[in-house]
Amino acid sequence: GTQWQIKSSPFDSVCGTAMANYVMKWTGTELCNSIIYDDGTNVGIGTVTPSYKLHVAGSGYVRDSLRIDGDFRPGGNPGSPGQVLISQGTGVAPQWQTPPQFQSWYLWHVDYWWAGPTDPGPQGWTGATTTNCGGQWLLGGYSQCGTGCVLSKTLTGLPPHSEVMVEVFWWSIDSWDQHRRDGLDTIILYLDNQKISIATPHTPYGWNNALGTSTDNRTSNNSICGNNAIDIGPQVMVGQIAHSQVTLTVDIKNGANQPSRDESLGIQMVRIWLKP
Repeated sequence: GTQWQIKSSPFDSVCGTAMANYVMKWTGTELCNSIIYDDGTNVGIGTVTPSYKLHVAGSGYVRDSLRIDGDFRPGGNPGSPGQVLISQGTGVAPQWQTPPQFQSWYLWHVDYWWAGPTDPGPQGWTGATTTNCGGQWLLGGYSQCGTGCVLSKTLTGLPPHSEVMVEVFWWSIDSWDQHRRDGLDTIILYLDNQKISIATPHTPYGWNNALGTSTDNRTSNNSICGNNAIDIGPQVMVGQIAHSQVTLTVDIKNGANQPSRDESLGIQMVRIWLKP
């Protein structure tokens, strides 16, 4: 009188006989065990050992919205703020990663020539000494850094990074007249011997005509040091390159065409930023 039922797995439908912890379902003709397993604490679908409130062993499909109020943990990893999920291919859990465009720049090094009675010195830079321009100390400056002058420094011990950005706060002292017949007077930034950025200071006299005579005299700045021409600063130029070496050489060149008593370059601050 005993009836035996043969099933190939715990989730083969068993009808007419209740099995512990299985949620029953009505097939339309009889009551059978479903694939939902409830041990009183957790619920499993496709598993008889659920370890979460809802534990699904298999694939799922959501046609409409899916709300998650807690964290999302592929492979058990909740990730870090700002990271995004990157696919690892079929059958492998995606991974949290920080894409390069979301990684933050941080200030790594500053050389600053301040205002005050104490000369801060060149701070490891070569090419010129420091000068005082109306109370403001500058690297280079009047009578120090004229045409062809290169202010240079090599920094070492850079931590791991992928990009470098350099800000140069400069002064153009005296004429920097920008004669069209003579070519532009420029300031050029090199990083590891690569020309990265060029600044063209506004002439204190305005733009000149083809013969090079002065027009549109500027009166927004005064002559602070040097000769009688207007001194302009601080202005900023920025250069950025892909970079991962542990050393970085910064060169700042005076590309004007007159000597240091006519068109001199002064630097007030250099800031170096790194991106991880």
